[in-house]
Amino acid sequence: MCIKRRDADQPQQHQLLSQISELIFVDGTSTDQTVTIAQKYGKVIQTRKNRAVQMNAGASIARGDILLFLHAIRSWIHKL
Repeated sequence: MCIKRRDADQPQQHQLLSQISELIFVDGTSTDQTVTIAQKYGKVIQTRKNRAVQMNAGASIARGDILLFLHAIRSWIHKL
């Protein structure tokens, strides 16, 4: 899940996070509080800024059968 300075979305994000069994956050050199926030909820991996590298890094350590990649696009969270 990408959290990109979206304070208004935090209540929905917290609700979603409580329903997930494994969370892996892959950070591509963010400069805000993303890593600090993400560390409260799951494993954080830091990589260089490259979406393919980030997705592969997260997938390589995931244990589940289903992978869901979420990016910092706001529209999906309001549909929950």
